[in-house]
Amino acid sequence: MTFGYGDGNAVLKDVSFRIGSHDRVLIQGRTGGGKSTILHLIAGLYRPAAGEIWIGGNPMNAYKKGCVNGNVYYISQFCPVLEDTLYNNLTHFQDKYGEREIAEAVRMAHLDTWMQRKGIGLQSMVGPDDFTQDERQLLAWAGAIIASPRILLADEFDAAIGDGTLEIIDGLIRDRFQDATIVMVSHKGRSTIELQKRIYVEEGGAEVRE
Repeated sequence: MTFGYGDGNAVLKDVSFRIGSHDRVLIQGRTGGGKSTILHLIAGLYRPAAGEIWIGGNPMNAYKKGCVNGNVYYISQFCPVLEDTLYNNLTHFQDKYGEREIAEAVRMAHLDTWMQRKGIGLQSMVGPDDFTQDERQLLAWAGAIIASPRILLADEFDAAIGDGTLEIIDGLIRDRFQDATIVMVSHKGRSTIELQKRIYVEEGGAEVRE
């Protein structure tokens, strides 16, 4: 797979690697080397200039977009918060989830204490100023619990959160996402999750080390 932005320079060139079902994979490398770009490509946010991405034995373009979106969940370092209800921030406007399962996800992500402290319910209006960086991450991971994706992509989630929040998220990865394939990008490598693969991105390529 090869990918470049508008200037024509390839950020990733002839990159090839395989991730197994249920694997825990960490992508590492220099800043600007294409780590986050790989996650964006897997999530379908970008399209490769050459080559293909295969998921479940088929090229990604063989699936309907809704099918990919429903099975792949992306968590960014700076998780966006919409000026909307907490419910919609958690479900991304999907009405197929019940309040009981949403409340359980909120509890598992330890957002319930934040809700109690703020006096906020699922139908309360919230905005970016209502959340710290740690709380934004917990909000995003609660959303991931609700969505229950087959593939979970986490981009530098450990970069700017406290040790307590990191411990909560690591616990969720171990206990709640056992059946998911998880691909993480990290510069600091703070997570204690046991990995099946490390992918080092260097000079526009990628080297897979077990």
